[in-house]
Amino acid sequence: MGEESREAPRVLIVGAGFAAFHCARRLERVLAPGEAQVTLASPVDYMLYSPLLPHVAAGILGPADIAVPLRAPCTAPFAPRAGSSEST
Repeated sequence: MGEESREAPRVLIVGAGFAAFHCARRLERVLAPGEAQVTLASPVDYMLYSPLLPHVAAGILGPADIAVPLRAPCTAPFAPRAGSSEST
């Protein structure tokens, strides 16, 4: 029998909170390049590190200091695609 060409599985991560960020980073470590297509669905392209919000309110840190970009921490072959959770 001939070999079937299989499409890589698709993984959808909904949200951009701690769990979603951890899931994306974990998949980056355990999946080989091209093993799966990973998509993050979130209305924003960053994760807000909320434990530091009181520091922002007190003026110790700026808002940009607690926003972690979702694309930057992921390395090249993984590169999750950012999607929007808003429907048109």
